[in-house]
Amino acid sequence: MMQMEAHGDVHDVIILSQVLAENKSPIMQKRQVSTPSAPSTVKSDALEFWNRHFKLFGVLLSHKPVLNIWVSTYRTEKKVNQMKKTTRQMNREAAKKKDTRQKILYGSLGLVVIAVITTLILLGAKSTPSPDLLGDAVAIASAAHVPEGSDPGPYNSNPPAGGRHYASEFTQKFYEESDLASLPVHPEGYLVHNLEHGYVIFWYNCQKASTDCETLKQTIQSVMDETGNTKLIAFPWSDMDVPLTMTSWGRILKFTTPDPELMKQFVERNRYQAPEPDAS
Repeated sequence: MMQMEAHGDVHDVIILSQVLAENKSPIMQKRQVSTPSAPSTVKSDALEFWNRHFKLFGVLLSHKPVLNIWVSTYRTEKKVNQMKKTTRQMNREAAKKKDTRQKILYGSLGLVVIAVITTLILLGAKSTPSPDLLGDAVAIASAAHVPEGSDPGPYNSNPPAGGRHYASEFTQKFYEESDLASLPVHPEGYLVHNLEHGYVIFWYNCQKASTDCETLKQTIQSVMDETGNTKLIAFPWSDMDVPLTMTSWGRILKFTTPDPELMKQFVERNRYQAPEPDAS
């Protein structure tokens, strides 16, 4: 009989532990599912609840093995919850570290790809041969700047194809003979600087015997228009024995008769082939 009563008490302890774990009162559960009762009935139910559970607490304290099981179960659940929390935190940290590693890896790969592409471009630019330049080569002993107003010569060709020059240059355009009066004494000092920047210059001589000046100018202007009017200058130069000479940096080509096709080829091949082609 005592064993059966103890067994019943243990069962009550188990029920009590479940109730306490869920933090729910049977009275509250009863109130949630039943209709409102009279005050006397509620009071009676409350007294019955607390009498029963005081008894269960007494049973719990008097049955040490059961108490140990309950405490052990509580501690185990607490440890499990802590382990779950620690596991989730470790998973988050691992995912974060993985994401960081991936970003570093992809960033490094991107930098390597950019470096390789840049190297290939630079190597390709260096290995790409310059187009075959037209005209005779002219040796250039110096490309130093000299004070404006001083004589920048002598030059190794006439008209000059490179050499010492002023720090300033002329504006690209078609210069007429009438412009000479307003220009400095040594225009070649400026024009050679244009050549250093990748220009092509048409030096024309309308004073050459049997030269049709208007036709010569029209031919030059037509070639300039057809080749984009970029880094091109036409300049009157009477101190030569032909009606037209074209120069780029280190190259000179003389024409006894203007040849539009050859003139265009000179522009297309020799323009920008200079020490400072990217300068204005």
